[in-house]
Amino acid sequence: MMVGTLLAMILWLTMSMEYGIIQMIAGVPFIVLMAYFIRPRHGFVEALKTMILVVMNFPRALVQTIKLMISCTLHEEYYLERLENEKPWSVFDRVILITFLPESIAVNKEEEGILLCHKLVVRR
Repeated sequence: MMVGTLLAMILWLTMSMEYGIIQMIAGVPFIVLMAYFIRPRHGFVEALKTMILVVMNFPRALVQTIKLMISCTLHEEYYLERLENEKPWSVFDRVILITFLPESIAVNKEEEGILLCHKLVVRR
């Protein structure tokens, strides 16, 4: 329940982009409902690892965002990414990290162990 509450709080603050007392009060019903529906079966350690991976990749995401804003010609590509581990939490980690970076997004799970990803590339 604690992991679900923490994830719901992070999700609410990210969506509202306001960090005042009013947003906290307005977010309490949202947080309670989301904590009720988000029940990770894998535990706090895996959720903490995912959060650490997101924080570690934040500078890379900022650099990619600035690069995308400055560049004027972009080319779209699709590529397949193979997943080494088929555990649900490992798949969630890969999808979050791929989608967190602005240049790429996980589109579809093609078959067991393969993700279809969309990527923006700067054309020279």
